[in-house]
Amino acid sequence: MGLRRTALLLASIIIDVLLASAVALAATTVVEKRFSNPQKISIRDPNPDFEHEREAEPYPSEITISGFNDGRIRDVNLRLKGFKHTCPYDVSVLLVGPQGQKAIMMDRVGSCFDIRDVNLTLDDEAAECLPIRARITSGTYRPTQDSSQGRHCDGSIMHDVFFPPPALTGPYSTALSAFDGTDPNGTWKLYVIDGFPEDIGHFRYGWSLTIRARVSS
Repeated sequence: MGLRRTALLLASIIIDVLLASAVALAATTVVEKRFSNPQKISIRDPNPDFEHEREAEPYPSEITISGFNDGRIRDVNLRLKGFKHTCPYDVSVLLVGPQGQKAIMMDRVGSCFDIRDVNLTLDDEAAECLPIRARITSGTYRPTQDSSQGRHCDGSIMHDVFFPPPALTGPYSTALSAFDGTDPNGTWKLYVIDGFPEDIGHFRYGWSLTIRARVSS
C-alpha cells in the first residue's frame, strides 16, 4: 500500500504541475511591434588634429518603448535608414537596451566605397555579414565587425572600440541575441561615431527596432 500511495501522490503532483504550466502558457502570447525614430543622425568628421572618435548628432539617438506587458524579448532587429557616407569603414554603431545590454551593430565595414540612400536591416538570422572590403548595398545582414583577429559576424565579444561617454564601456556583444530574455520596455539608445577624419555622412531617416516578445495576456 505504501508504494501504491507514493505512486499515486507523485502522479497527482505531476498532473498539477502540468496543468499549472498549461495555464501559465495559455496566459501569455507572442507579439511583434515596430518602433521608429525618424530624426536624421548626422555623422560628423573628426578633427584631423586629434586622434579620437567624434560623436554623431544626436548622441545618442533614442527610442522609448512601452506596451509590452511583462514582456520578455524573443527577437530584436535593427533597421538603419538612408545611410550615406564617403567611407563607411569609419563608422561604428552601438545599440544599448533599457537594462544596459549592449551590442556593436557595425564597425569597420564597407571599406571606403562611397554609398548613399542605403537601408540596412541587422538581424542575427540573416544569411550574410555586412561586406568588409566591398561596397555596402541595401539588404539584411548580421551585425558585423572587422578586427585584427579576422572575426566578422560570428557573435564574438569585442573589446577594441571606444565609444565616448555617455555610452557604456565595453566589452560589447556583436549579436542582437544579447537582448533576448530582457524586458523591452524603456529607452533604447543608438550611439554612432566616426573614427577617422576626411569623410562625413548620415542616417537620413534615422532608425527603427522590430521587437518580438512574449507578454502576459
